[in-house]
Amino acid sequence: MHCKLEPDRRRIRDVDIHVTGAGNRNALPSRRRRRGRSFLGRAGVCNHHVFLLLPLWVALVATDTHVKWAGAMPCDFDGSTQCDVLDLDLMYGQGNLVSSVAVGGGNVFDLNSDLAIDNLDLTIWLADAATANGYASPYLRGDTDDLSGPGLRRDVDITDFNQFAANFDPSGINVATNTWGNANFDGDNDVDVTDFNYLASNFAPGGYGTIPEPTTVRLVILGLASVLLLLPQCRRLATFD
Repeated sequence: MHCKLEPDRRRIRDVDIHVTGAGNRNALPSRRRRRGRSFLGRAGVCNHHVFLLLPLWVALVATDTHVKWAGAMPCDFDGSTQCDVLDLDLMYGQGNLVSSVAVGGGNVFDLNSDLAIDNLDLTIWLADAATANGYASPYLRGDTDDLSGPGLRRDVDITDFNQFAANFDPSGINVATNTWGNANFDGDNDVDVTDFNYLASNFAPGGYGTIPEPTTVRLVILGLASVLLLLPQCRRLATFD
């Protein structure tokens, strides 16, 4: 028989088997052998897919906190691609957030779109900025020095109390410098007993909000479950060899 015109070598081997007969070990048309080769190939692909999933899963966990918003972050008022105390200073610059500042529709500082910039917007900003920076809980009023971006150990401690004491201004004489960083935690014109009460009620020298973000935890569990579900299947496929 002429086999030179057949491009598939496996088909050539099959033809040889039928021609040469039972004297050759390869002549035994064992369904188990053919099936074993097929499943072994699948097992190799399966193992390959497991290792492909691992870096993808790690990448999802690592970037999880940076995919909250598809476009510009609503807490980033200065366009720096980071939500920090400088953005909060811009909000404070709009006026007294305790008495409220009336604005028109579409104002970037009006985060809840109620046509006013007030403490409700401040509360939303503290939550949105913390989320954008990878934290599981909002920034606390009383934390003067940890709103500079991601990767910081957040706390409300003696440093924040000293900042409050150094800038205590119940009359609002230094309104231009009464910012968040100088212990004005409600966005009005002064640093007074209200700000002290925020600091005292949120006092956390050991840190706060250190629990991993729930979305990240879900991704970790999902990734591990995927790997654990795939590996037993790969082992079963490999046993057909």
